[in-house]
Amino acid sequence: MTVRPYVLACLFALLCVPPLCAQSPPDSTEPFTIARVKFVRGLKASAVEHRLAALDAFAARGGPRVFRALDDALASVRRELSELDRTGRRARSWKKRDRARRRARDQRALEAALLRDVTRVGTALDGRPGDEARRRIEAALRESLDAPSAIVRDAAIRSWVALGRPDALAVVMLWLDQRVAAVRARRAGDRPTGERPEVLAPRHALRLDESSVASLRGAVGTLFSRVDATARASLLRVLRERFEGATETRARVETIETVGFLDDPGAEALLRVAVAAAEPEVRMVGVEALGRQRRPTVVLPLAKALHDRCWQVASVAVDALERVGGSTAVGVLVDALSDVDGRLKTDVNRALATLTGEDFHENGARWRDWWRENRAVYRGRPPSADPEVVAAGRKRSWMNRTRGVAFYGIETSSKRVVYVLDISSSMNERATRPKTDATAKDRDVPRRIDAAIAELERSITALADDATFNIVFYETRVVSWRTEQVVATPENRAAARRWARRIVARGGTNLFGALEHAFALSGRSTLDARFASAADTFFVLSDGQPTVGLVDADSIVDAVRRLNRFRQVRVHTIAVGAGADAAFLARLAAATGGHTRTIRR
Repeated sequence: MTVRPYVLACLFALLCVPPLCAQSPPDSTEPFTIARVKFVRGLKASAVEHRLAALDAFAARGGPRVFRALDDALASVRRELSELDRTGRRARSWKKRDRARRRARDQRALEAALLRDVTRVGTALDGRPGDEARRRIEAALRESLDAPSAIVRDAAIRSWVALGRPDALAVVMLWLDQRVAAVRARRAGDRPTGERPEVLAPRHALRLDESSVASLRGAVGTLFSRVDATARASLLRVLRERFEGATETRARVETIETVGFLDDPGAEALLRVAVAAAEPEVRMVGVEALGRQRRPTVVLPLAKALHDRCWQVASVAVDALERVGGSTAVGVLVDALSDVDGRLKTDVNRALATLTGEDFHENGARWRDWWRENRAVYRGRPPSADPEVVAAGRKRSWMNRTRGVAFYGIETSSKRVVYVLDISSSMNERATRPKTDATAKDRDVPRRIDAAIAELERSITALADDATFNIVFYETRVVSWRTEQVVATPENRAAARRWARRIVARGGTNLFGALEHAFALSGRSTLDARFASAADTFFVLSDGQPTVGLVDADSIVDAVRRLNRFRQVRVHTIAVGAGADAAFLARLAAATGGHTRTIRR
């Protein structure tokens, strides 16, 4: 067979000439046109690693033409992301939606890298970029601040910092104020009739979440540390004027939340003013922000906050002292343990256990004796508050424990408890037969619902005589035993046990609806004229995943965090059975400072 000459020529070209999209080291002598073709083809590679490599190789050349090419590529990536977003919304096939979602995720990583390189190459143009380059950089960064992806937003924030502009802090703060205002307006506008203001409509639950606002406030703190002393003093003066001139409590709270991320003695002075404010919400946020400063000088105002007339402020003060740590904070907590009662006693004991590695189960006398013996040799909290160290302390001091209430092994001294139990149809399943009892028959193994009711009865019996409690059962519907908390008298305990025994497990799993109902039972918290709260502790049991109402795990956790912002309820979770979403329940407990336990059977 005769081989045609042009076929040989093609084979020679394929073997001897490197492909245009090959990722070779940048060569300043290579013609710009060829380098640009390599870059454009590299951006179309199937693997995101190859796209990022092509970007790095091209950006290393530097210069005005590279800057313009990168800016054009950024605009192209954004157009593709917009198209992928529309495709994902319109696609009826889950395969197409998943493909669009994965492609969009890779392109967002590329967009973040492009933002970084556009800023770096643009600012390196002879050390002073022209007006056109500066405008294009700022336009790209401003647009990225509103991106739905946290990766892109973080890249935009870091790029603002890299610019080194004195007004970068003001730009980010102005955007932050606009974003918080948009969050409030959108929630108010999308709220269904009769829904409380703090509950977010499910379809918008994650787009404007509180964690994004918190991360951006942290970025403001980063920018604050980069500017000179004059700019810092000017910003603190503006924040103080905004705080003192605000007439709405929410505006004062938002200002103090921003101040809490500024590491400066002037910021600490403003936070001390907030701790003494008339509004309990402002005091609560001020105390939380002081704990974030982590200076020894903040221990004194935090010690005063432990005796605040609003117990939620005192609870936040305990968490703040735990965050600050140190010998002085431990001494303050030890002294306070004898003055507090109920759940606050549990909070103080938990903080001391974290800071010392010991646990004397809320026994104030034992804690004072231990501190008297170890004050001189105390050197700070154990590494990472090692759970094994704390567990060893629990075993050594078990005889020192005080009487409290427990549910599935989670103990608390709270006297205001709500039990939230799953009674969906899956609770009719029998628990797994114990491996140690091979002769047990299936009929001898209790159903999950029976085991849960038995544990509920034991917990109610252990309540203090002056405690209050309520029960919420949830399946597709949500029902509560009483419309408000009742005192744990013998008559009420007996009535609760009789009511619980008549419950029939059926339906789906409306977990968020049950939590929402429990928060409604807990009262208005700091919005109440007497800063009262009917409940401060929830025990939440579930054996499956949410199937009714709001079912997205991230949305539920974010909504609970907002509902609990000023209530400070501890949500303890119990995952029962192999079908329970233990990871989600653990996140739910962590978002409120609660504990979690998994029962595999």
